[in-house]
Order: sequence, then structure tokens, then C-alpha cells
Amino acid sequence: AVEMDEYRRRMTRCRWDPTKSHADFYRVAFRRMINLNSERSLIASIIPPGMAHVNTVESVAFEDAQNTLVLHSFSVSLIADFMIKASGRGDLFDSTVSGMPWVDAGPTAHHRSLRLACLTSAYADLWNRHASSLEVLPWSSADPRLRVEGPVEGPATWDRTAAFRTEFARRTALVEIDVLVAQALGLTLDQLIEIYQINFPVLQENEAGTWYDQQGRIVWTCSKGLPGVGWLDEKGKSPGRAAWEKILAAPPSELACTAIDDTQPGGPREVTRCFIGSFATCDRTEDYKRAWVHFERLNSAEAA
Repeated sequence: AVEMDEYRRRMTRCRWDPTKSHADFYRVAFRRMINLNSERSLIASIIPPGMAHVNTVESVAFEDAQNTLVLHSFSVSLIADFMIKASGRGDLFDSTVSGMPWVDAGPTAHHRSLRLACLTSAYADLWNRHASSLEVLPWSSADPRLRVEGPVEGPATWDRTAAFRTEFARRTALVEIDVLVAQALGLTLDQLIEIYQINFPVLQENEAGTWYDQQGRIVWTCSKGLPGVGWLDEKGKSPGRAAWEKILAAPPSELACTAIDDTQPGGPREVTRCFIGSFATCDRTEDYKRAWVHFERLNSAEAA
């Protein structure tokens, strides 16, 4: 509707530096619409400087960029999501975010959230400024699929290995953030599990209906939010549950398929997907128990 210079001039100015606009910073962005019946209700992400948005998104910038990591690591947790669900709100506004508790879950949670967010070079400066200064604890699981992501600390300077790329590693990071946030709030393990089991039925269904291969990739999922993910049949479709269970009855050592990838510049292209058996689901409750003991032990040793 207007020239870019005028568009930028109309942007909200920064409260602590009027020479800059709100969009000149890394921000935690929230989807305004809250769907109380979906897998997750609170949808948050870090967006890079220069990215603008319309009013279906709310975003928060900080003078101290470290606080961006504090808010993001809390906002992607199941605990924050539960608080939003419990409020019964249909929309999220700046007042909603202002009313959330300020929970610093510690450097490991901040680092895990960085590895969830820093997917492209647009996040290189954020990674380079913060990642190396965070003392990160090891994974709570010895699962070999996590080794695909390299050392838990990630690279010293940003490259594409900085971000978690496999679905298994990204899920594990979110599970650990849940535990670290719960511990920072003084909750018990039983309370965390109760929050999950009572308030997140769709997430439970998707957890029980998602299989990962030995490289940490989703090979089949019942999640309606992940269409076209995983192994596809000769028609280019994800097989139904009955067809998938028939495959599992005589589990193959490998599954391969072709798919159309339209996620990269240059338009659609045909790619081959290869999944290495054996295939298995995850148990979030058991993962919570293991991570809780792991971080409780390490943090107690550090405090001592």
C-alpha cells in the first residue's frame, strides 16, 4: 500500500532506542489465535531482525537479548502452553504475554531453544553471540539417534549443524525443556506428568502414533498437522494406519520412496527418502521421568 521507506517509518519504534524500530531485533513471536483443541495452543518462535508481520502475530523484543532466550525457552514448554489453555483465551495479546510468569529455566534450556530456532543463516548472529557462553548439560538420553546431530554443544560459530534437524532430536529437546521449566517453577515430576496426561490428549495421541527411524526421522505419523511427512506409498500418499501396521508386522530393515519437495528455492523437485529400521515410537511420560532424574542429579552435583 505504501513505499518501503514509508512502511518502515510507520513501524512501532523501539522503547529504549527511538532510532530503531521494533523489527530491528530478534523477537519472540506468538501466533495470536489460540486453538484450545489442537496438539498445542501456544505457538511461539524466534524471528530475525528485518522480518515484519501483521496483527495475527504478536512479537516481543528485549533490550537485553539474553531475555529473548529466557522467554522463548519458557514459551515452547508444555507448562506455558498449559497456562494458556487454562486461561480459556481464544486470542493472545501483548497483555497476555505480560501476564505470563517470568521463568528462567537456565542455560541448558536456553541452548536447547537456540538449537531449535537457529535453522538458517538469518540466526547466525544470535547463535554466535550466545551459544558459546552457555554451559550446556548433556542429553538426558543415550539414544544413538541423537548422535546424528553432533556434539550437544553444537558448532562454535553458526553453520547448518547448529540447529537440530531431525524430528527425534527436536522432540527430545522439547521434552527436556519441559522438565527444566517445571523444575525452575518448583513443580514436581508427578505434577508435570499430570499436566501432560490431563490437558494434552491430541499430543498423547500423536506421540503414540508416530514412528521414528534409526536416523531420527519420522517414518510414519497419525498427526494431521504433518501431511506428507515420512514414507509415502506408490501413489505419493502416507499409508493409512491399517496399512502401516501391516508393514510393521514384518518390519523391513529399510523403506524408501520418492516424494515431491517444494520447500527449497527453484520450485518442486523429486527427492528420494530413505528410512532405516527398526522403527519405534516414544513414550513422553517415561522420557520425562528419565530427564527429571538426569537434570536433578546434574544440577545437584553442580550446586554442591
